[in-house]
Amino acid sequence: MRYILARFYELGGRVGGPMTFRLVLQPTIATLVALRAGLKDAREGRPAYFWTLLTGRGQRIKLLREGWRAIFKIFILAVVPYVLIRGPVNRLAGRWHRKSQSL
Repeated sequence: MRYILARFYELGGRVGGPMTFRLVLQPTIATLVALRAGLKDAREGRPAYFWTLLTGRGQRIKLLREGWRAIFKIFILAVVPYVLIRGPVNRLAGRWHRKSQSL
Protein backbone atom coordinates (compact mmCIF):
# COMPACT_ATOMS: atom_id res chain seq x y z
CA MET A 1 0.00 0.00 0.00
CA ARG A 2 2.87 2.38 0.78
CA TYR A 3 4.30 1.75 -2.69
CA ILE A 4 1.02 2.70 -4.35
CA LEU A 5 0.72 5.88 -2.29
CA ALA A 6 4.34 6.75 -3.09
CA ARG A 7 3.67 6.32 -6.82
CA PHE A 8 0.66 8.67 -6.64
CA TYR A 9 2.77 11.19 -4.73
CA GLU A 10 5.47 11.00 -7.44
CA LEU A 11 2.87 11.55 -10.13
CA GLY A 12 1.63 14.65 -8.34
CA GLY A 13 5.19 15.94 -8.14
CA ARG A 14 5.52 15.73 -11.93
CA VAL A 15 2.62 18.02 -12.70
CA GLY A 16 4.99 20.70 -13.97
CA GLY A 17 7.13 18.35 -16.03
CA PRO A 18 6.97 16.88 -19.50
CA MET A 19 3.66 15.50 -20.75
CA THR A 20 1.70 17.44 -18.14
CA PHE A 21 -1.11 18.11 -20.59
CA ARG A 22 -1.72 14.35 -20.83
CA LEU A 23 -2.64 14.34 -17.12
CA VAL A 24 -5.50 16.69 -17.95
CA LEU A 25 -6.46 15.54 -21.44
CA GLN A 26 -6.85 11.79 -20.88
CA PRO A 27 -9.15 12.02 -17.83
CA THR A 28 -11.14 14.79 -19.53
CA ILE A 29 -11.75 12.74 -22.67
CA ALA A 30 -12.56 9.63 -20.62
CA THR A 31 -15.01 11.68 -18.54
CA LEU A 32 -16.73 13.06 -21.64
CA VAL A 33 -17.08 9.59 -23.16
CA ALA A 34 -18.40 8.22 -19.85
CA LEU A 35 -20.92 11.08 -19.57
CA ARG A 36 -22.17 10.38 -23.07
CA ALA A 37 -22.50 6.65 -22.36
CA GLY A 38 -24.19 7.31 -18.99
CA LEU A 39 -26.74 9.62 -20.60
CA LYS A 40 -27.46 6.96 -23.23
CA ASP A 41 -27.90 4.35 -20.47
CA ALA A 42 -30.36 6.67 -18.67
CA ARG A 43 -32.38 7.26 -21.86
CA GLU A 44 -32.62 3.51 -22.40
CA GLY A 45 -33.51 2.84 -18.74
CA ARG A 46 -30.44 0.68 -18.15
CA PRO A 47 -29.06 0.11 -14.62
CA ALA A 48 -25.71 1.51 -13.47
CA TYR A 49 -22.83 0.16 -15.58
CA PHE A 50 -20.38 -0.82 -12.84
CA TRP A 51 -23.04 -2.36 -10.61
CA THR A 52 -24.43 -4.41 -13.50
CA LEU A 53 -20.90 -5.43 -14.44
CA LEU A 54 -20.38 -6.77 -10.92
CA THR A 55 -23.77 -8.39 -10.38
CA GLY A 56 -25.28 -9.09 -13.80
CA ARG A 57 -23.77 -12.40 -14.86
CA GLY A 58 -25.77 -12.65 -18.06
CA GLN A 59 -24.78 -9.15 -19.22
CA ARG A 60 -21.15 -9.07 -18.10
CA ILE A 61 -19.52 -10.05 -21.41
CA LYS A 62 -21.77 -7.71 -23.39
CA LEU A 63 -20.97 -4.82 -21.03
CA LEU A 64 -17.24 -5.53 -21.09
CA ARG A 65 -17.26 -5.50 -24.90
CA GLU A 66 -19.24 -2.27 -24.94
CA GLY A 67 -16.83 -0.67 -22.48
CA TRP A 68 -13.81 -1.88 -24.44
CA ARG A 69 -15.22 -0.35 -27.64
CA ALA A 70 -15.54 3.03 -25.91
CA ILE A 71 -12.03 2.84 -24.43
CA PHE A 72 -10.63 1.66 -27.77
CA LYS A 73 -12.03 4.78 -29.45
CA ILE A 74 -10.16 6.94 -26.92
CA PHE A 75 -7.00 4.91 -27.54
CA ILE A 76 -7.31 5.34 -31.32
CA LEU A 77 -7.93 9.07 -30.92
CA ALA A 78 -4.60 9.30 -29.05
CA VAL A 79 -2.61 6.98 -31.33
CA VAL A 80 -3.58 8.41 -34.72
CA PRO A 81 -2.31 11.96 -34.05
CA TYR A 82 0.81 10.52 -32.43
CA VAL A 83 1.61 8.40 -35.49
CA LEU A 84 0.83 11.20 -37.94
CA ILE A 85 2.87 13.85 -36.10
CA ARG A 86 5.91 11.92 -34.87
CA GLY A 87 7.44 11.20 -38.30
CA PRO A 88 7.24 14.75 -39.71
CA VAL A 89 8.53 16.23 -36.45
CA ASN A 90 11.44 13.79 -36.54
CA ARG A 91 12.31 14.85 -40.11
CA LEU A 92 12.03 18.57 -39.40
CA ALA A 93 14.01 18.35 -36.16
CA GLY A 94 16.62 16.19 -37.88
CA ARG A 95 17.11 18.81 -40.61
CA TRP A 96 17.34 21.58 -38.04
CA HIS A 97 19.81 19.54 -35.98
CA ARG A 98 22.01 18.77 -39.01
CA LYS A 99 22.03 22.45 -40.04
CA SER A 100 23.06 23.58 -36.56
CA GLN A 101 25.91 21.02 -36.50
CA SER A 102 27.25 22.08 -39.89
CA LEU A 103 27.55 25.75 -38.83
